[in-house]
Amino acid sequence: MRMNSSVLHDIDAPQPGAGEGGPFVLNLCSVPGPIAIPQPRGREFIKYAFFVSRGSEGDNERFWLHMGYFQSRDEAQKWLGVLHRIYPMAFVTPARLTFAAVT
Repeated sequence: MRMNSSVLHDIDAPQPGAGEGGPFVLNLCSVPGPIAIPQPRGREFIKYAFFVSRGSEGDNERFWLHMGYFQSRDEAQKWLGVLHRIYPMAFVTPARLTFAAVT
């Protein structure tokens, strides 16, 4: 799946219904390109995946670091609060709106 500008607009729009079903992801930050992400071993992180995705915006290819998958928006928002100091521009979206995963 390639992301186009209309999908980017949907990501930036306010997400209704904090109780809607998941999965959800944290969009942590942009990265310069595909990178290998070692998975954390800490007990609190073991159930989550960290991954990089790719999308296009016009002629520009963009890459993002994500943390997922959360079963509810509330769970994702709690982690956003924890990680906000490290990733101040992070935001939550439904997983279906993330860029295509880079393998």
